[in-house]
Amino acid sequence: MGVSIESKGKRQMGVELNLVPFIDFLSCLIAFLMMTAVLVDVSALGVEQGVGGGAGAELPPLTLHMSQGGVWVGRRVESGALIPRLESGPDWARVEAEIAADHAAHPDLTAVVVNTDDGQPYGDMAAALDLVYRYDYDGAMLAGGPGN
Repeated sequence: MGVSIESKGKRQMGVELNLVPFIDFLSCLIAFLMMTAVLVDVSALGVEQGVGGGAGAELPPLTLHMSQGGVWVGRRVESGALIPRLESGPDWARVEAEIAADHAAHPDLTAVVVNTDDGQPYGDMAAALDLVYRYDYDGAMLAGGPGN
C-alpha cells in the first residue's frame, strides 16, 4: 500500500511513499496505549488523605506505624502494641492478630491510618493496606514523615 506523490514543477520527481510501516507502527502504539491505560487503573491504591479527628473525636483511628524497629498498632499511645521486626520483615501474623482484635472491639469504626517512616519498603505499606482491607477498614488513609 503506497501513496504516489508527483510534483507539478519543472523537474519530474515521482516518489512513492510506503504507508505499511507507518500503519504497523500506529497499530502497535494503539495496542500499547490501551494496555497501559488498564494497568494504571489496576495498580492504584485506594486511600484518602489523612485528616485529624479533631478535639471532639471520641476515639482516634486505628494506626499502623511502620519503622525500622517494627510495626506499632493501636489507637492510643498507651494502649498500642509495638511488634518487633523479624529478619525477613514485619511479623504480619502478629500485626494481623492486633488488627483483628481491634476490629472485634470496634466493628463500627472503619478509619485506619498507615504511617511509614522514610526508607520503609513500598511492599510493606501495600501489605499493611491489604491487611486492613481484609478486615473491612475501608477508610484507609496514608500518612508519612519522620518518626518520633
